[in-house]
Amino acid sequence: MKVLDEDDFKRDEFKIKFVGEIDNFFILNSMLEDLKISSKDEKELILNVFFRRSKKLLDRLVDIIDLLKGNYSFEIYSSDYKFKFVDFYGEAVFDPEDRKYTGKFIIDDGYKIHEISRFEKVL
Repeated sequence: MKVLDEDDFKRDEFKIKFVGEIDNFFILNSMLEDLKISSKDEKELILNVFFRRSKKLLDRLVDIIDLLKGNYSFEIYSSDYKFKFVDFYGEAVFDPEDRKYTGKFIIDDGYKIHEISRFEKVL
């Protein structure tokens, strides 16, 4: 898949590409009605997400990542979004009791790499 640039997107469109082993892959079919699955491959899942505000995207990512257990990374492409690449490592992303982040969350905005310990800091 080619790296997409900002000419490939509308202002309210995000593409999210998950790569890796996803345990609960098919739960997405019934989970969120505003997600369109572009790939049915369990090793590479590409989602087209349409939101008016970037905060809604991050809110929705919390939902998606909470359900998609496994070892994978994902990329976010957007014409007007702050960062281009996000990596997740670790089987359990959130502790079910207090939703603490248990993996490693990295945002690379092209200038600096930020490590985030809790999702709330970027919402």
